[in-house]
Amino acid sequence: MEKITIFYQTAIDIPPPHSFSVKAELQNSSKNELLVKIEQIFTDRGEIPKLEIEAEGFSEEDDFVWEGKLPSVWLEQFEKLLSVTSFQDEGGPRIGLQIGNDQSIKGPNEVRSWILLIEEFIQACLEESGKEQAMEVVLGRLEKNNFYDQARVTWNFPERKAFAETINGESKSFADSEWSGSQREMQDWIEEEASTQDMYQIPKNKGWFWLLNGEIWLPFQKSQTGEVWNWIVERVKF
Repeated sequence: MEKITIFYQTAIDIPPPHSFSVKAELQNSSKNELLVKIEQIFTDRGEIPKLEIEAEGFSEEDDFVWEGKLPSVWLEQFEKLLSVTSFQDEGGPRIGLQIGNDQSIKGPNEVRSWILLIEEFIQACLEESGKEQAMEVVLGRLEKNNFYDQARVTWNFPERKAFAETINGESKSFADSEWSGSQREMQDWIEEEASTQDMYQIPKNKGWFWLLNGEIWLPFQKSQTGEVWNWIVERVKF
């Protein structure tokens, strides 16, 4: 893969302190890994009080600069998307690419595919650098204030794999397609639930719940489909 530089900006309707811009330089190494230089800068925070930033779950130290490498699976993902991408002569409002020695910034027509890959790539860099932990959800039964966990799913972004395990010691690794589908389903589910309830509050009713990263409560639904969820449901005694 030729060296590429990515310029990315969150959507215009995403306000601070959530909004940010990213510049990332990517190229393949002699060992077929993806070499990365990335700068993630949070934008338009100048007039927001520190307490308000912290109330949104952020801090004044959120800007992220890192140089390192990601496994070959990431090189494959960018090469695959580049091979089917057509370009405009100018970068778009959210994404622009410089490819090889060409200093012009071009905009990909496959905007949604690039947004998804870039957002996953940013998370992979955050985890590989140690700045953030892997996304993990634990399934358990809540009785009064006690939570009895039975199984968990962890999404490893640098490896693009999902790992499921039960309290009995059974475990399984799921590769790219199930990793991608299941973590996107989880994010969509969180957005849906967040529109109707405060997911950071411990539920008042007992029952089965997913607990995401020790903070977010999601009611368990047997209707979830997919290899990861089916594997869990088949092994937990409800």
